[in-house]
Amino acid sequence: MDRRGFFKRVLVWVGGVSLGAFALKKMLRLRFVEESTTGRMGSLTPEHKPVVSRIYVAKNGTPEQNVAKVVEMMGGIERLVGKDDIVVIKPNGQWRRHGNTNTDTIRGFVDLILNTKSFSGEIIVAENHHDDPDDGRGWTTALRNGVFNLNELVAHYHKMGYRNVTKYHWRDGGPNPNYLQFRAGDGGIVSGPEEGDGYVWTDEEYVYGGRRVKMTYPVFTSSYSGTTVDFKHGAWKNGRYTDQPVKFINFAVLNHHGTTFGVTASVKNHLGVVDMSCGEHGPTPPGYYNFHYISIGWSKDHWLGRFAENTSRTKLVRSSRLLTKGIRRIGPTHPEALGGAVGHFMKTVRMADLHILAAEYVGPEGRTIKPVHTRTVLASKDPVSLDYYGGKYVLCPLGGSKVDYNDPDNLDGPFRRYLEECQAQGAGTLEEERMVIRTFDFAHSVV
Repeated sequence: MDRRGFFKRVLVWVGGVSLGAFALKKMLRLRFVEESTTGRMGSLTPEHKPVVSRIYVAKNGTPEQNVAKVVEMMGGIERLVGKDDIVVIKPNGQWRRHGNTNTDTIRGFVDLILNTKSFSGEIIVAENHHDDPDDGRGWTTALRNGVFNLNELVAHYHKMGYRNVTKYHWRDGGPNPNYLQFRAGDGGIVSGPEEGDGYVWTDEEYVYGGRRVKMTYPVFTSSYSGTTVDFKHGAWKNGRYTDQPVKFINFAVLNHHGTTFGVTASVKNHLGVVDMSCGEHGPTPPGYYNFHYISIGWSKDHWLGRFAENTSRTKLVRSSRLLTKGIRRIGPTHPEALGGAVGHFMKTVRMADLHILAAEYVGPEGRTIKPVHTRTVLASKDPVSLDYYGGKYVLCPLGGSKVDYNDPDNLDGPFRRYLEECQAQGAGTLEEERMVIRTFDFAHSVV
């Protein structure tokens, strides 16, 4: 081959590679833009911002249909749950009616797991409602959200022969002699599964305005398998950690939650995992607050905060629950402190494998006021984006007197403030252009 022929071939080869690279780049770019279309506005994600959050929404079916469709859109139950997993489902069991997680939605999710023929693991419904008795509130309520209360849901599966569906009552570990809200305590503090069931109080802490909150998590034993679950480190049996995977499904509700926090959803549902006797209102450890009370009252960096702190801990004040609670509530609220504490929990203890909002009924005015039947299930691996979307597009369109508190775009609102601080801990995103929304509406589907 002469020199001229050689260079011609090189030029053809380079041109072909360049053309192919250009076509590939264009194809990938087009695919990226198409996948980055938001469900509501149809706007496109700017190319310089990667997609970080996917939210799946199904509505207007039955609760079972909605949750099944959401899981299908995520790739099927086999992509979420392995054949020998321990699946920990954490509902909200502290309230009644729509304050409690819709059990029909939970049942739909559990059925998907059990109908997987290869599943040989177990499912544990676990919750800490922080009150006495352990077997009360959402576990036993006659004011159900769904066909069953939580106890009846577990009993339903036992009647069907599924002994691998059980329950566990997490109970606050420390002393709680002067409770301000809920009465549970003395459930036991442990350093790990080798010491049995209880709560681990770690050295990890979150600090806001001079107030400190310890990261805490439960250790609990399955009544089915005898396996102990260390919520942070995994399954423990016969004196050692095993390789059996533990999946955490955060199964929350969507309701207005007062002017202090605005909305309760996936982020706030973590308060039913942690130990509320660890710090104020619990007497130990001294100088600490629990996840709820870190956000209420003057900061300790303010002289009024230090005054309230010292006054509330005097023997005279502590002898009166109402007086203690009143002094604790003097001053501003800091919902962002709660969000930051939960975000730090996600970062240092564990993040849920999946967050599901069972929005069959939602309370735009509160957990005890007549709800709206929205017939919706939402799911994501990003709790911040999921709560943002649920608040903005499910709760806020219902209007009502609390809409400003429920609006995640109200930058001064409590809901936005605690989502922002949770995001600051690395938990997710509040940028709507970085969210991908997939929606299925049974009302518009062809049967």
